[in-house]
Amino acid sequence: MRPAQRFIFLSIFIFVAWYLFLRSPASKVAVPVEPRDDLPPTVAKFVKKKLNKARPVTFTIGDEFSLDNLHNIREKLLPWGRASNYVVLCLDEPCMKMNAGGIKRIDVSMVRGGRGTVLILFALYLTENHYSFLHVDSDICLTGTHDPFSRTLKQNDDSWDVQFMEENDRLDPGFWMSRPSTGTLAYLRATEALLKDPKNKGFSATYLLREGIRGLPLRYHLLDVKDFKSWADYQAWESQNFATEPQIDVLIQGTTAIHFTCIDKSIRPYFGKLFGGWSDYNGYYSNIRGRYLIVSGISGTNDQIINFIALAIQLAIDSGRILILPYHVEIIQRRMKKVGPDTIPEYKRIPTFPFYRVVDINSLNGLVDYVEASFALNREKFTGKDVSLDTLVLDEGMLELEKGTKYPKLVTRVRQQSGAAALSIELRGFEIRNAAGFEPGVKDYVKRIKEKLRICRNIDESETACEKRCT
Repeated sequence: MRPAQRFIFLSIFIFVAWYLFLRSPASKVAVPVEPRDDLPPTVAKFVKKKLNKARPVTFTIGDEFSLDNLHNIREKLLPWGRASNYVVLCLDEPCMKMNAGGIKRIDVSMVRGGRGTVLILFALYLTENHYSFLHVDSDICLTGTHDPFSRTLKQNDDSWDVQFMEENDRLDPGFWMSRPSTGTLAYLRATEALLKDPKNKGFSATYLLREGIRGLPLRYHLLDVKDFKSWADYQAWESQNFATEPQIDVLIQGTTAIHFTCIDKSIRPYFGKLFGGWSDYNGYYSNIRGRYLIVSGISGTNDQIINFIALAIQLAIDSGRILILPYHVEIIQRRMKKVGPDTIPEYKRIPTFPFYRVVDINSLNGLVDYVEASFALNREKFTGKDVSLDTLVLDEGMLELEKGTKYPKLVTRVRQQSGAAALSIELRGFEIRNAAGFEPGVKDYVKRIKEKLRICRNIDESETACEKRCT
């Protein structure tokens, strides 16, 4: 073969090899989906093929911000045999593409109006086609304590058309059960008419569903507020009633569902874990990933509390432990009080101030490996196994720097503890306020962590507004 022929042959061979094996495949151009005001035809096909009309359809409307809770809802329905007829209506691509083989999904991303419109239209479609249903909002926490259906009026009880959980003495469609009766059909058609009325543009589905009842002989039932809690009704009482392990345990055991209304979206996942709504679908509770560290009894002024929180985080990092966050701290708040023409500081002691109101939980992400305060409680519920515990009582000598190092002796003590799965460092009884200023060496030890923590600006406020736990 002549050199010129050899060159041509090699060039052709290299081009073919590149074309077949090495080149990047042409990216597929996504075909735009036309927005629409009604449900796509795929919904009817899916419902008919995949869902069982003999049993209530349970559905959630989900998006990229609710992926974890979609798993949780399904897992909490599973023990009661309620998961086979569970479906998620997805508002976006991440919901449709999430790794969740056991969750049925329908794409409704093209429907104008989003979540509220989809809720009303899908409820009407199911009713028109003689399906009973249960709507579970994507920010509902199912505790798993009870079968949700066992805490409502029975399906064969002909005394009701719809059942809602209650918020401020009004219906809350976050947990909404419905039978395909003539009363329900009239109600949903009236609500659809309100939805399509231009005068109602911008109103929420909750508002429309409340207004749709007017003038109709609808047999609706409001569920027991102790069993089905709307958090908007409980917000002001968190510090007093829901800040310790016994309080949270009682809450979980006596509750079927909690609607996290007025909970900041950024901390809803943490609330779900804290109040028993998380599941073990990814081995979160059953697969122990390491040893744990607990620091309890944190007390003092803002600066003192932040010092010890930073110490706990740095200590968890340096000892290779997973930090179990505190339920609460004892805080001495500095509030400003009007006295005549003057404004003077007033100091108020709050013995059980929720931890999530001290620092932004999300500022811990990527900083330290952590789990919720009620992790041990939840793990025992899921696995029947407790988290074994050793206790270390802190004294001032442990805050002295280890000779020749830049870390306190406490780090060495924690590293030497190798018995139980969790080590609790106990601060109660320790003269915390004298030590909380820290010696220069310990100040330097926690400096990097303190700079990365986002402290809640409303840390000195007694109560919070809706969706303003940590501002």
